[in-house]
Amino acid sequence: MDHRKRAAALQAAVTQAMPDAAESECVLWFCRLCALRCMQAHGMQEIPEITLFRGITAIPESLDAAAMLLADIPDSEWQDVSLVGWLFQYRNLPLRETILRSRQKLDAAHVPAATQLFTPDWIVRCMVQNSLAALTQPQPDWAYVLPGDGDSRDPAALTILDPCMGTGHILLYAFDALHALLTRGGMRPDAAALHILEKQLCGTDIDAAAAAVTEFTLMMRAAAYVPDIFTRGLRLHLYDYADLPEEERMFGALLRTPQIPARQYDAVITNPPYLGSSGMPPALAAFVREHYPEGRSDLFAAFMLRCAELTKPDGVFSMIVQHSWMFLSSYTALRRRMRDYPLRSLVHLGAKAFAMADVGTVVQTAVFTAYGSPRPERPACWVRLTDAADKAAAFQEPQRRMLRCISQFAPEPEDPLCFWADERMLSLLRQPRLGDLCRICQGMTTSDNKRFLRRWYEVPPGSIAFGCRDAEEAAASGKTWFPYNKGGKVRRWYGNHLWVVNYRDNGTELRSFHALLNQTHSGGRLKNADTYFRRAVTWQFITEADRFGVRLQPEGFLYDVSGSCLFPEERDFLYVMGLLSSPVASRFLELFNPTMNFQPENLRSIPFVSDRTRMPEIEAHVRACIALAQEDWDLDAESWDFAVHPLVHHGGGLLADAWEQHAAACRRRAAEMQAHESALAGIFAEIYGLEAPAAQAAPTLRPCRRETAAAGLIEFAAGCMLGRYHMPAFAEETAFLALSEIPAKLERFLAAVMGGETAAENVEWLSDALGMPLDRWCMTKLYPYHLRHFRKRPVFWLATSGRKHAVHGLVNYHRMGESPVPLLMQTAKQAAASPERDKYLERLASLAGERMDPDAGIPANHAKFRSIFAAI
Repeated sequence: MDHRKRAAALQAAVTQAMPDAAESECVLWFCRLCALRCMQAHGMQEIPEITLFRGITAIPESLDAAAMLLADIPDSEWQDVSLVGWLFQYRNLPLRETILRSRQKLDAAHVPAATQLFTPDWIVRCMVQNSLAALTQPQPDWAYVLPGDGDSRDPAALTILDPCMGTGHILLYAFDALHALLTRGGMRPDAAALHILEKQLCGTDIDAAAAAVTEFTLMMRAAAYVPDIFTRGLRLHLYDYADLPEEERMFGALLRTPQIPARQYDAVITNPPYLGSSGMPPALAAFVREHYPEGRSDLFAAFMLRCAELTKPDGVFSMIVQHSWMFLSSYTALRRRMRDYPLRSLVHLGAKAFAMADVGTVVQTAVFTAYGSPRPERPACWVRLTDAADKAAAFQEPQRRMLRCISQFAPEPEDPLCFWADERMLSLLRQPRLGDLCRICQGMTTSDNKRFLRRWYEVPPGSIAFGCRDAEEAAASGKTWFPYNKGGKVRRWYGNHLWVVNYRDNGTELRSFHALLNQTHSGGRLKNADTYFRRAVTWQFITEADRFGVRLQPEGFLYDVSGSCLFPEERDFLYVMGLLSSPVASRFLELFNPTMNFQPENLRSIPFVSDRTRMPEIEAHVRACIALAQEDWDLDAESWDFAVHPLVHHGGGLLADAWEQHAAACRRRAAEMQAHESALAGIFAEIYGLEAPAAQAAPTLRPCRRETAAAGLIEFAAGCMLGRYHMPAFAEETAFLALSEIPAKLERFLAAVMGGETAAENVEWLSDALGMPLDRWCMTKLYPYHLRHFRKRPVFWLATSGRKHAVHGLVNYHRMGESPVPLLMQTAKQAAASPERDKYLERLASLAGERMDPDAGIPANHAKFRSIFAAI
């Protein structure tokens, strides 16, 4: 059993053994059991008089079974007393995942669990060693010291604070490092241990249990040198804010109160909480806005400012924080403030610095060490590890380190910290920016997508207005729904046209909703409404820089934040599209924002170098890419311009031959697009004077798979049978399509559209492509496929009476009228009499008064009739 599972099992066992205890009491007993097992492994039996065990003389018998869960951890593992802290964090992990998945504002009680991250050991060593190396002489065995100014202070006079100590991982290593310094300087080991605890280390945390664990582990570390330390009545300088009201307690070390005994320290070293303003409890967000305005975007940013305050002018502070502060415009004021605290070193870790699955790729970080006051500019040591799988090992590679003055790559205080940019890239940054030539903006925020957005195939086809050129034309159309750009998956050049928005009468309902909502909440906004319906260049909000690319947004669209848009001059439109879908743009985006979220300001910052002599060939390549992407998009039923399935489109005869033609066409499109995109990459590399990429990202076209093509063909045929699609050669329509009848009808469909002499062979090809007999696939797989294809908003609903399938077939959502009940009542009455059929008739009768709302959307309408249809 690994330690994550063990911690979960121990937590469950403690909770079960103490059903009437408060959660805080269960947490304490979890910590006590871990601490007692640690003491046992060190040969210690007597329960110590420290915070964690205050008032406890023995373990309750009810917890014996829980304690046994720790017995199989070898004594050797407990020699590292930080294991107690690791188990404590793993205890919090399920709660943390639940909290973060909810994407809601936290309440004060959940702030500790949501923000605690146990810092990897090598990063702890990096922060502590570089902090001490700036203040005293570095030791030969310090493997993570980077070049930089140092001092020769007496190590016994240094003070160290961790204001967000958690379970004390940083303080534990600081104890070890200081102990080595003091004993090498001649102090006795026992005297050094006591001196460090009494005079040098200080920590605070808003989690009382975590603070108690820190006290225990520090005392255990010192017990190796002072065996009777638990009997000495020693009180460490560790504080948990327990005497404050809960709402104030969550402010922690951000409070400028006497809770922290010393005003400033020689070194402040911490891994602060990461929590964006949108997730903060309202009182915490208000407190941060008022007291740390430059750091209001995230708690880690507020703590950067607070740690600077807590550092002596001749001291240093070291932190591991999210790297977003280095790049995003929302941290511009913070970057300006941080120029008062020059960096000694910065290690850019990027993603996966933390091993835990829930944060490894989401949290992207950087470790820095900074001085406590301004000083003449000196080169700092910069290390880039973003592409390294083993970051601890890559840290030791000399070629990853560079000594650079910040003014070389960020001459203005608000500039992003693109320290790895070469001279050519830096010279290009002095060119005009794309934002100087194009309007780049975010769109609307509905604040209630369930109310105002639909997939285009959810609403009556005649209620959508396509191609409106402006708001006046849209209002005059009298239509309710208009195409809406919501970003979507990574796709270059064309596509992702899936949504429509209720913007009837110039958005009257939406505007009224916003006017009411914004009286009590911030949210609904129709930003940049004068750009609605204009042709634009758009991109997906979330993507990786090396896969970034833009798409054409034709006339007639509205758009939101996730589908932000750029509006070039007409003469530059295709040129800009080519640039932004080239690796040149990706290189600059990675400079400005090496995250997965690309904001308008990132695109505004891209240098714009225009070469009119290359424009004709650039425009030709871009037009070709758009045409290829549009052809690919429209071959799938997700497109509102879809007309016929590609296997049918490729003519009559054998499906095997049609598949080969379709697959060849897919390969041709991909190869042509690859050639055009590679040509654009080379052209823009020449224009910008940059090295052409060795490889181009693969085209973002739909995958071409035989099984998917076969499934899509059957779905299309069912659509023809149900009147959604039309083939002149096949006129066999029905209002109710029993799944059991589909194979026979499919054979007639294939005979009509592919030729009667090949029908049997084509049925065999379908079965082979699907990997099972056709009748079984239609009964068990067709509806699940349709659900996936139409994103759980099925156009064909599966009416089913139960397991015996007295009634079991598809109906077309758009042909149900006001209610599906009359059709299904008629169908059920024609079925053979059975108890299942009779119960189904009763359910139908109970829904006779329900009515469909054509604008409410598929999930809402389906919910009204869920008792007579299969679940979505």
